[in-house]
Amino acid sequence: MIQIRWIMVLLAAIVMIVAVSRKEAKSAILPFVMGMVYGVLIDLVGANLLRFWEYPGSKLVYCLVTVPCWGIFGVLINLPWNWIKSFWLAFTVITIALFSMMELPNLITRSWVYHVPMWIVVIGWIPLIFSFRAIYCAIIALWEFVYGLPEFSYFGTEKR
Repeated sequence: MIQIRWIMVLLAAIVMIVAVSRKEAKSAILPFVMGMVYGVLIDLVGANLLRFWEYPGSKLVYCLVTVPCWGIFGVLINLPWNWIKSFWLAFTVITIALFSMMELPNLITRSWVYHVPMWIVVIGWIPLIFSFRAIYCAIIALWEFVYGLPEFSYFGTEKR
């Protein structure tokens, strides 16, 4: 049975191939690190504190697999968003694509198990995607403010 982590790796490989072809491979560093940190915070609140979901398996598997998958999730949201440019089009395409490629297979694989109704899971994807993008943009804005750069050029993002 295929696990969600392999879907994440495949999606990340596709996005990275596109990023390399566009000479933007460095632009994946920030969303990857931000995704890992923010994903762990989401899990601390959603899975550990509120018990909305759980990950079957050991803590070692969580650290070795789930944490990097959150980083990949950050890349899968922010790099394509930079490429699409249109805010609502990017939000719609990314949300539908990631939801379809992660939640639908999870109904079979049960890589994580929900303790809330599915309609809450569906609605929860809206703030999930928006917050990943908002934090990414806030980090870029802070970098530009502190260093006075016209763009966040090291990470390959374009001017807004």
